[in-house]
Amino acid sequence: MKWYIIKTKPKNESRVFQNYTRAGIECFNPEYIDTTFNGHQIRTSLFKTYLFVNTQLEKTFNMLKYTRGVSHIVSFGNKQAEVSPSIIDSIKGRLNKDGFIQMKYNDRFKNGDKVRVKSGVFRDFEAIFDKTLSEIERVQILLGTIESPKRVKIRPCYLEKI
Repeated sequence: MKWYIIKTKPKNESRVFQNYTRAGIECFNPEYIDTTFNGHQIRTSLFKTYLFVNTQLEKTFNMLKYTRGVSHIVSFGNKQAEVSPSIIDSIKGRLNKDGFIQMKYNDRFKNGDKVRVKSGVFRDFEAIFDKTLSEIERVQILLGTIESPKRVKIRPCYLEKI
């Protein structure tokens, strides 16, 4: 058996995963916990619209291809893309005890670092990194204003070190 990549239709990763699992196909859909702007935590696929299956393609090809929610089996030319087991093991090695990918942005910035906002409303503004607010999705920066620095919550992917 080999690992292959399945491209799903948008927001169908869970549906396809459940259908494949019910059919006895080993499936891997790495997820992490994302925090929405209103504070709710939701499960989010690490690779949106993609998941991995470990199967004998010759025996399950039609089932894989025609399951509801599937867009296609990823291929290059006429050959389906195989994924090395070491890559799957490496991703699985990052799972925490709850089965979610452990994402850490807090290693990139330290308290007091000068940062620049790369995109969004505050694009090109300079700020001082204050602290990480949640494990994966929010940090707090001190944004200089006319009056005094204001604390702003922002996703760390929008920041770069100066």
